[in-house]
Amino acid sequence: MAFGFWYIPLPANKLFIKTKFIMKTIILVVENIQSQLEKAKEVIEKDYPNMIIVMSTNFVDASQFITEMKGNIRGIVTNLNFPVKNHYEEDNTKEENKFTGLGIVSLSILNNIPVVAHGKVDEYFEKYLQDILKVFASHKNYHYPEIPFYKGALDWTKALQKLVYLRER
Repeated sequence: MAFGFWYIPLPANKLFIKTKFIMKTIILVVENIQSQLEKAKEVIEKDYPNMIIVMSTNFVDASQFITEMKGNIRGIVTNLNFPVKNHYEEDNTKEENKFTGLGIVSLSILNNIPVVAHGKVDEYFEKYLQDILKVFASHKNYHYPEIPFYKGALDWTKALQKLVYLRER
């Protein structure tokens, strides 16, 4: 691991993050596909040495972390389709896994945490989802101009650049 990069798995009930005289930016990544988690770690390790990536593979752990650390999380990148409780399910087509990421998006809005979402959706639902995210972004608690959505496999470099851009606005 490179200096400045921490991988902290959830649950976070005993989490205390501090390094010698360096304040780190905590980013929550909610993703159940192992290859995507590895890509996220690579990009953050290479391009964002002052970020700490906290990873969750399910809704229960992610929502618990957001609740417990709400004042310390500086950004969230979430898949829209992932398990409620089980870890590392590659099959996102199960009915109970559909759009649990919208719950994470809503928690980010309520806690005023910038969020970037991605997921596999068809063209019809993509338009519908864009409309939902525009309404979510207009919520009085959310002080960022948008909630970016990326369709399909996520380009982690672009997603993290967008997250940094949102944080700086």
